[in-house]
Amino acid sequence: MNSDVLRYLYNIIAKKDYTEYEIREKIKCKFHAPLEEIDEIVEKLKLEGLIDDKGYTKRYVENKVLAGYGPLYIIYALNRKGIRIDEEYIHSILEDMNIDIKDTMKKLIMKKDFSSINKCFSFLQRRGFRTDEIKELLMEVNNNGSSIL
Repeated sequence: MNSDVLRYLYNIIAKKDYTEYEIREKIKCKFHAPLEEIDEIVEKLKLEGLIDDKGYTKRYVENKVLAGYGPLYIIYALNRKGIRIDEEYIHSILEDMNIDIKDTMKKLIMKKDFSSINKCFSFLQRRGFRTDEIKELLMEVNNNGSSIL
């Protein structure tokens, strides 16, 4: 096992969490290591608790939801990091955190001044919320007489 590779990985992992996929890509791109060596290094890092995709996913979901992002955005972002999850898993994390998607969306739209319902709708879509949830929220807000515009 190459000590230069390990030294590099310990350095970068000390600064930021990475997924297994990201670590594999870094080793492959920077050191052009053979697959067997990559597997061996990744396994060592997993045993040391330095790579934990499940923990990474939970922390990532928590951070993104608290930053105002919806499930679709989170799924897409994690997919790019080599982690495959579904909406049910995100909703289970949200349930554990006692966070309601609708409340998150309400807080987001109350912070901004939208000139039209369409702009509000587009904003929430870009943030990764489902179309049906957005429509439901906007109808509810409209029926309650709350003004988002």
